[in-house]
Amino acid sequence: MLIKRIFILPVIAVMFAGCASQVTETDQYSGFLRDYSKLEEVKSASGAPVLRWTNDKLSSMNYQKLQLAPVFYFPKPQASQQVNNETLKQVQQYIDRQLRAELGKSLQLTDNPGPNTLSMKVAITAVSADVEGLKPYEVVPIALVAAAASSASGARDRVATVYLEIEARDSQNGELMGQAVRKIQGGTLENDKTALTLPAIKAGLDTAAKDASAFFKARVN
Repeated sequence: MLIKRIFILPVIAVMFAGCASQVTETDQYSGFLRDYSKLEEVKSASGAPVLRWTNDKLSSMNYQKLQLAPVFYFPKPQASQQVNNETLKQVQQYIDRQLRAELGKSLQLTDNPGPNTLSMKVAITAVSADVEGLKPYEVVPIALVAAAASSASGARDRVATVYLEIEARDSQNGELMGQAVRKIQGGTLENDKTALTLPAIKAGLDTAAKDASAFFKARVN
């Protein structure tokens, strides 16, 4: 019995280590943000986890307007068989549109820097089809072997995923007011041959935009 326990405990630890993280891992940071060391995992308004840091100066006394730069990719994306150029363009346009619609409910949008104005940049750092994490029923040795073989062959389910990195600064003096890193997950794709399309990630992008608006509404209203 003791031998079995010694064997089973490491196996269970390894299996749970394979489960997909709900937040961006440190090795997935793009380098867009200058400093990631202050980020802390918190819950967004929807309950989704997000890595975030906020300057105490971010309040309604200091900011009522937002200069939002067009959403862009960082670094330049590379299309693939699963994520083509048209999808990359659609995702970029959609999240830009949704952010403007939602953030406009919390702050007055403006095209120019000025007093009491935040300047915000939103970078899409990846659009991918990540291998889905293990299901509870797969946390047994024989199922784990099968899941690993399925993943290696490309047959395992994938999850439509978009990674964002966000930076907000004072539009006049450039002081950092906040930054965030968010992993947005959408629908499940059958395998690595299934094309990722905008509908597969739309709901996740909608939620992220609403969460951003809720954050600013709580801080500056």
